[in-house]
Amino acid sequence: MDDICCVGAASDVTKFAKELEEALAHISLALNKKKCEVFGASCLTVAEQLSFTSKPSGVRLLGAWVGEDAGAEEFLSATLV
Repeated sequence: MDDICCVGAASDVTKFAKELEEALAHISLALNKKKCEVFGASCLTVAEQLSFTSKPSGVRLLGAWVGEDAGAEEFLSATLV
């Protein structure tokens, strides 16, 4: 599996992501920033600092919705046939 979920204070998440990028570069790997999503109260700030996508209402994590109820309804209506 190549998915990572990092939860914490905005400053800790930012620091971790930068350290992860450096570690991956040493073994010729890189984060796919187009697939990196940040959600929560500080998501816009973190997303800007890391060039990630901000998702204020929540994200899909391993196929399941994590976030606010309104976002879950939108996710389910788009996902269910």
